[in-house]
Amino acid sequence: MKRKLRLTFPIQISLLIIFFFNGFVSIYAQIFNKARIIILKGLILFVLALFVQRVDGQNRVILNTSFETGFLQNFSQYKILASQGSSTPEVDGWYSNHPVFNGIQTPIEVWRSGFNGVNAQDGNYFVELNVLQPTRLYQIIYLVNGETIQWSLHHRKTPSLSATQQVEVNLYDQTGTSKLYVIGSHTATSSSSWDAASGSYVFTGPTGIYQLGFESAQPSSGDIGNLLDNISIEIKPLVEFIESSNRIVESNGSYRPNFQVNGKVNNVSSITFSVVGGNAVEGVDYTFPNKTITINPGIYSKSNAIPIGLTLINNSADTGERTLTLRISSVTGELANLDSDGNGYKGDLTITIVDDDLGFSLPNLWFKANQGVTPGATFTWANQGILAFDATQASASSQPTLVTSGANQINFNPSLSFDGTSDWLETATISDVIGTSGGSEQSTQFAVYRRTNTSQDNNNPVYQFGNADVQGETRIMLGNANGMYHQRMQRYKGTLSAGEVALIDMTAVSSASSQTLSYQKNGDGSAVSSFGSYGNEQINRSFKIGGRTNKDFAAVDIAEILVFPTTLSSADRNKIQSYLALKYGISLGDNTSAVAYTSSNGTTLWPANATYKYDIFGIGKDDGSRLNQT
Repeated sequence: MKRKLRLTFPIQISLLIIFFFNGFVSIYAQIFNKARIIILKGLILFVLALFVQRVDGQNRVILNTSFETGFLQNFSQYKILASQGSSTPEVDGWYSNHPVFNGIQTPIEVWRSGFNGVNAQDGNYFVELNVLQPTRLYQIIYLVNGETIQWSLHHRKTPSLSATQQVEVNLYDQTGTSKLYVIGSHTATSSSSWDAASGSYVFTGPTGIYQLGFESAQPSSGDIGNLLDNISIEIKPLVEFIESSNRIVESNGSYRPNFQVNGKVNNVSSITFSVVGGNAVEGVDYTFPNKTITINPGIYSKSNAIPIGLTLINNSADTGERTLTLRISSVTGELANLDSDGNGYKGDLTITIVDDDLGFSLPNLWFKANQGVTPGATFTWANQGILAFDATQASASSQPTLVTSGANQINFNPSLSFDGTSDWLETATISDVIGTSGGSEQSTQFAVYRRTNTSQDNNNPVYQFGNADVQGETRIMLGNANGMYHQRMQRYKGTLSAGEVALIDMTAVSSASSQTLSYQKNGDGSAVSSFGSYGNEQINRSFKIGGRTNKDFAAVDIAEILVFPTTLSSADRNKIQSYLALKYGISLGDNTSAVAYTSSNGTTLWPANATYKYDIFGIGKDDGSRLNQT
């Protein structure tokens, strides 16, 4: 039974992750249980780490090559010890396919040097492959198609058996069900001395995880045969970037691109990087003085992030976004630039440098229909904010329409038209879209959209954080009876008529003791009524636009969405309201109230004029907000 558990270990890991995810979701449905989440998450990650130490999914290092470590007891002759397949393993690194023997799970037979007149070839211990029956000893290893495996071993006959004794070096699938490749073999020539054998093998199988080990081929039965010591499996450490793309604000002086090395480096090696693309200028946008990095001997894993000496320059020039593509151009020594973790080789890293020379802080999410929209097999609305999360849709029948001309534009600016039947976009899971300060969660959000169908009910979101029907989710909704409201917070009293372009914004702060919310339409908060208490924001969720997950689709033209992780000041909030109002032809306030228009640098463009307070429009350019309305 224990062997079965070992062979299906990757499934156990999957179940553990699913359990963690479900726990994470259910607890986050009640945000005030956050402390419990942290404890639970830490516990599960700790348990997961214990498993990973024994079976790293992308392990590249063979441990305990002379069978010297891990014993829980001393002995002078020989001992049947539990392998890593046991709940109480006694031999580091090694697994065994032998059935239970005298209550010992997946046993390994270990001899002490000098027993039966046989001295260890290296150190003080060695193994006999045949225990009660021929046995295979193996370790879990990650291999890449086309790489070369160098192997060596020391092999000797068991003195009491004159029959042929042969050991095979082979690869089984990850579960140990099927033998896939024979790397090499050796037949022992003597019972009085150790044979040295070695060879190389070009791995032709698919990239993945395998059991690599040493198996008793002859004799095919019996409890005697095949002494083994001082083995070696050498595969080159693999090098690649940790990610293939990232968005970084230019003022982030601590940012360093990272790469990873997976495997054992025996001798000093090096990696050389080069800049192969992008419009960022070295010396203006970034510094990169040393493009070659030395890798010293040691054991590295994919969890070790190694920084590159590239630093962004926080200049004051309003240059917009710039890109920079780095490449692992060459490696020397023992390294190989190949896929190190099974997720595809990442030899290039494209960095988008986000210009933060605005009149206000950059939002985490900034979707605008006049920039970053790419229709195609996968429809993409690229985020222009800080976080590297784009909204996408791979299903052609669920993709919105990019409108660049005609009536569905908004003040001559593009919009994304969602049909209210099947269209929606979604990002990957975002864990830090809103901010935390002083124990409170906070966010300021803006949306400009036009409702196109008045018959829809209250369940059609313009955008939404979280999952459908999960308590605490955050969404801006379209409604027939109630107009527009923000679920579980407040609602705008009165309806939004079809064809009306609305600028909705809100600032919310929530803690265990208090919740506050400021909510406005077109810069005017006077038309807001209470709609229950403020519900806590969901975090670690995807961001959905135009609908929930395959339901409650909104009939709406969306021009722009901004989500900030902070509570903006009234002045900064007015700057963004003014930018959006001028861009999309929206009058701030209403016919009974006056709202000032302010540029990104704080200059008053139009005062809160009591006489001329409505139907205000303008044209112009404001670099501090990227406004260019002509």
